[in-house]
Amino acid sequence: MAEFALFTNEVREAVITEKSSFPFIRASIGRVGFQRFAIPYTRQRRIAGSSNYNFISMAIFAIAALLSSSTFFLRLPIYVFPLWIVAFLAVGYR
Repeated sequence: MAEFALFTNEVREAVITEKSSFPFIRASIGRVGFQRFAIPYTRQRRIAGSSNYNFISMAIFAIAALLSSSTFFLRLPIYVFPLWIVAFLAVGYR
């Protein structure tokens, strides 16, 4: 899939000044909060070659997108671990 974006210098500066430990441009542009609109276009078929993305590359890309957009997935084990311990103890004492 092709991606193309046009944005003003104001948006560019807002994305650059955002302090992120793992910059992910797709998430950063949405996070700065400016109004967005789409310009529809029809993408032509690939003329030559094939995509360099395989399943592993796309999985890494998806994980990076999730972790850069939210801390929920980083906090989830902290929330689940106490419940897991309680369930483990409950099953162990039977």
